[in-house]
Amino acid sequence: MRLIIKGKDPYTFVRFGGLDLKKQKGFSKNPETYHQPPAPRGIYAMPKISQEFFLIGCLEETQPGIFAKEKFDSEGFIIDDPSERRKRYSEIRKEFRKDSGEIWHHLEEYTDHKDILQRNGSWIKTDIKVWAKSFSKMSTILRYGRSKYDLENGINKVYVPRGITGFYSKDHCEVFIDEKV
Repeated sequence: MRLIIKGKDPYTFVRFGGLDLKKQKGFSKNPETYHQPPAPRGIYAMPKISQEFFLIGCLEETQPGIFAKEKFDSEGFIIDDPSERRKRYSEIRKEFRKDSGEIWHHLEEYTDHKDILQRNGSWIKTDIKVWAKSFSKMSTILRYGRSKYDLENGINKVYVPRGITGFYSKDHCEVFIDEKV
């Protein structure tokens, strides 16, 4: 299958933390929030080509065991060391490739209903190849517009946004994997 995201590998993912499946706190068959896990065990990841760095901002709360305990100065204030945090993020960052099997994602709007295997809240589960096709479709639409007119008149304009999702946030590109990587 030829993807619109030419020259980019949609099957390489990034995760901050281990690659072993983890029991997920907050799993529910009736989730209340967008980011609640869709399965009781698994890992969150992002496609390398569309990482959303604001999602890693809460790692110290969601994975407290991988960070050093907070240090305090003589007056009781937390000593914030951004270089230490960046170093730790670098140490726990894992890249992996997944080009077969199934994957949970938020791209229902760009996915044929016949290809959806399961649903849980805002998450749908599809084959990874279906996800890649949906990802490519999403990327094209967010960069260039939703109609034929937008595509014809927007693609060559100077103001056409760059990047995989144009001006849009990439938190909907988050995926959840509930099978061994």
